[in-house]
Amino acid sequence: MKTFETDVIKLTLSEDGFAELVVKDNSVYDTKDIIDGKEFSISYLPGKKIYFLLEMEGDAYTTKEARELAADPEHGKHHGAVAIYSEKLAYKLLGNFYIRINKPKAPTRFFSRRDEAVKWLRDQMN
Repeated sequence: MKTFETDVIKLTLSEDGFAELVVKDNSVYDTKDIIDGKEFSISYLPGKKIYFLLEMEGDAYTTKEARELAADPEHGKHHGAVAIYSEKLAYKLLGNFYIRINKPKAPTRFFSRRDEAVKWLRDQMN
């Protein structure tokens, strides 16, 4: 297991490709953060699909450009699946909006319960 951390994100990646990506409270998640996370993931597990559990802490914000890049088929070649998790209604609305509008290439779902998100991701890995 390896961890990459910046002022905006904390990304913990397991050898099996399961990744926990936390966007920190009071931060803005932008394209640079996505690119940094991708570079870390690819260098740690080259050629392997990554299954992301994305959690937004507190009052984090994702830019339009970040959402577009995250859904880009070329960028997402290494994504096995993405589970977005939050108990907050605002993030549920934004998460589902992202899935419907940006249409990410990798299977992507929003969950209000962390255990359900983890189970779904683990099922996607098999």
